[in-house]
Amino acid sequence: MKNIYTENNYNKFSIYTLGCKTNQSESDFITRALTEKGFRLVDTPAADFSDFIIINTCTVTSAADKKVRQLIRRIRNGSPNAKLLVTGCYAVFNKKFLINNDVDFVVSNKEKFKIQDLIFKIAKVEKKSFNISQEGEIIPEIPQKYLNGGLNNKEKCKSESQHDYFFHSRALLKIQDGCEQECSYCIVPLVRGPYISAHSEKIINEIKSLVGMGHEEIVITGIHIGKYGIDFNKSINNFQKSPNRKGKSKGRNLNKPDAEVDNLTALLAEILNRTSLKRIRLSSVEINEIDKDLINLISISRGRIARHLHIPLQSGSSRILKLMNRNYTREYFLNVIKDIKDLIPEVTFTTDIIVGFPGETESDFLDTVDIVNEVKFSKIHVFKYSKRSGTEAALLGNQVSEIEKSERSSRLRKLADQLRIKFILKNIHHCLDVVCEEIVNGNKKIKNNDKDTRTICGTSENYIKVYFEASSGDFKRLRGKIVKVMIESQYRAGLSGKLY
Repeated sequence: MKNIYTENNYNKFSIYTLGCKTNQSESDFITRALTEKGFRLVDTPAADFSDFIIINTCTVTSAADKKVRQLIRRIRNGSPNAKLLVTGCYAVFNKKFLINNDVDFVVSNKEKFKIQDLIFKIAKVEKKSFNISQEGEIIPEIPQKYLNGGLNNKEKCKSESQHDYFFHSRALLKIQDGCEQECSYCIVPLVRGPYISAHSEKIINEIKSLVGMGHEEIVITGIHIGKYGIDFNKSINNFQKSPNRKGKSKGRNLNKPDAEVDNLTALLAEILNRTSLKRIRLSSVEINEIDKDLINLISISRGRIARHLHIPLQSGSSRILKLMNRNYTREYFLNVIKDIKDLIPEVTFTTDIIVGFPGETESDFLDTVDIVNEVKFSKIHVFKYSKRSGTEAALLGNQVSEIEKSERSSRLRKLADQLRIKFILKNIHHCLDVVCEEIVNGNKKIKNNDKDTRTICGTSENYIKVYFEASSGDFKRLRGKIVKVMIESQYRAGLSGKLY
């Protein structure tokens, strides 16, 4: 017997997540917190069955805004009786639209982690009391395949970790929030606020918990992970300079338990030394935050820090980079890439690029094409510049036409696809370390017709989707584990092979 809601009470919720891995990580936290309170997670295809629907939004581009608006209208039309809660970056500057579209609650990024308490209070007000229900009860009006959580779930999180095992086989671990970089095109500092880093001891304990639950790869995420720990030093300096403090101080930050762990490289070293985690992946790191210490640590980790780096380029033109307030030149970018390749020859790079930034000429664009060909990025996220109110770039002249943006975007995407295919094909007949993630397409197999055989998908160290076949029982045993796969051929947008 467990203390949960019966089917007559508000206990069903769905959560939609748009945008970055940080949002995904935060949605995982909300989901775990709600399931621990007895609420039941309903997969988004069946969100019409939900009593509460949460949308964790993104506002990085106008296209992201459009997706948010479309999703809100669709959900409100399809689920008129559900309580709709909207949080995330879009909610910061678009409250009027949300209110006009019958959103019940608008929750800021700062208050995002209190959503579970808000929903809990709403449920108490609506239904007055809790009820006792038999463990394992299934809510009858919802197909069982849509029920993924609840207090009676056998795989429920067993520690204070914010990431339950049934969410992502590659766990997402948020180590910091906020950005103060002030790139001229970017609205993120306005919606996310200043740097805030998690204490290293908390991060270490969370990783140990995740490893204990079976995770062998963890993705380190945040809004600006290269600035991890910078707020610790800022707190010390502010304390030392304070005219109101009494007595003397050695400048120790009482909120920082370990004075040595105040940067990303030191944190990664702690993780390597104090945990048995097999693989750490960095979600994204800026080129001017990659120093020799970090490069050396990745090299000597022998794959425990994935030899795949996502480094945003944004433009290959030094002139445009200056207008973007990116604080590096194309020459600097290429020099750091060379330093990394010299020490880690097997490294792969992915990136983000903006085309059509105000003032970008054809010559500037060709500088970007040139650097893409030189670095040979294995994957590129191409964005058309999006004018964001409140940013410096929104006030610049020489705005590039939408037709020109689309034309440049198409050309760059075509090049990116060509480079991606060449990179993928190079891995055929090689053995890759792949984290086992999910069964794909139900019963559809690559080759084998055995009824118990399933096609499994995972991610290799060098960031390729890899497909292989295994039994349902093997998948349950291998999920979250890193396995060796001998690559045989190209398959879908990735590769296929056999367990080695």
